[in-house]
This record gives sequence, C-alpha cells and structure tokens, in this order.
Amino acid sequence: MSTAPHPASGPDLDVLADLSADLLVPADERAARAHVEACAECSTVLQALDRTGSQLRWLPPIAMPPDVVTRIDAALASEASVVSIDQRRRRRVRRQQLLGIAAAGVIVLGGGGVLVSQLGHDTSGADVSAGAGNDGEESAPSERPDLDEDSLPGAVRGLVNGGEGDEPLELEGTPAPQDCVASVQVGGVDELIGVIEIRYGGRDRDAVFFTTSDPALARVIVVDDCSRQDPEIEAIDEGQI
Repeated sequence: MSTAPHPASGPDLDVLADLSADLLVPADERAARAHVEACAECSTVLQALDRTGSQLRWLPPIAMPPDVVTRIDAALASEASVVSIDQRRRRRVRRQQLLGIAAAGVIVLGGGGVLVSQLGHDTSGADVSAGAGNDGEESAPSERPDLDEDSLPGAVRGLVNGGEGDEPLELEGTPAPQDCVASVQVGGVDELIGVIEIRYGGRDRDAVFFTTSDPALARVIVVDDCSRQDPEIEAIDEGQI
C-alpha cells in the first residue's frame, strides 16, 4: 500500500495506481483525491488508469507460468520459519496484487500501449486543460464495458459469455432490435448471438454479436444506437469465443 505525498508535490504514478485500485488508506486517499481534483494532468492519468481497469475486466484471465508460481511459493516457504502467520498472510495478499498488476501490464502493452500512450505523451498545459473539460458524454463514469479498437477483439469472449456475472447477452430497453440487426448483417454472418451496451472510443454505443462459419469466432459490429431502425456502423471486428 503506497503512501501519498503531500498534495502540493503531486502524487506519483504508483500512488495514482493505488488510488484507482482503492488500495490507499483513507487519509492518503483523501489527500490524493484532493490533489487530483485540482490538477488536470493527474486527473487525466487517473482517468486513463480507471479506463484501463475497466477494459481488463472483460479480457480472458491469464494464467501465471507454473515455473514463476513455483519460484514464488519456494521463496515464501523459505521464510515461513522466521515470519508470523499474520505477516505471511499480508505478504500473500500483496503477492496476488503484484501478480495482477504484472499481468495487467502485459495486457496493456500487448494491446497497443493503451495506458503507456496516455502517460508517456508530453502534453502542454492548454491541451491538458482541454482534455479535462470534455462534456459529460466523454468523461462520465459508466457501468458499460469501456473498450476501443485495440481492446475490443480480446474482450469478445468475456462479453459473449456474459461477463463476470454470467448475465444474458441482451440490450436493456431493446428486447427485439430486429430492424437494427437486419440492417447491420453482412455477408458470411450466421446467427445473432445478442446485443449489449458498451463504451467505445469514449462514447455510449451498442455492440451486435453474430456467429461466423468458424465456431471459435464471433463477429461484433459496433453501432451508434441499435434502438434505431438504421443505425450507423462504427466498427466491425472478430474475436475468439
């Protein structure tokens, strides 16, 4: 658990990551959030971290290589005789957090540098201020999966399988978007799997999923609004299911 510096000095990236993951103690969290509210640059970084965490929720789990797990367990076992049970428990929790962060870093870098491009870009004060002043549609928090052209293919499996709660794949408020489905069907598409609401490119959109001739693949078509009879197609992609 990181300790936030004095707000005047600005929290570093580790502290912002802990803030995004709700790992800071209450006093440090209050200090960090107070700084972020007054700092457009830190606010942009925190939004990028939150957005990346939302994207990672919908990617298939990554198994830790067995040799890495073995080495970690061996190192913990060698210390078992000199540390208390409580200390070992805290170390185990911290290890799980670190492994999760490491796996997330691999996904982010492999997915086109979603977060690195956000943090490594040298932005002028005017640009940062402009980014912090987006309208509500761009910056308001949402329960929808937050995806983009890089993360969408890898998230197809989780979305088609119903996500974390194994919920049915359907669009709330639009139980039978037949006109929408018919208007976006393309050659080679088989049966409709379902329609769900997502965030795509920072905007609320609908994703229409179809089976393909390959049973291991699903095609996803992102449209602006599937409650319309003739929605505008914004992206077409495929992903493993």
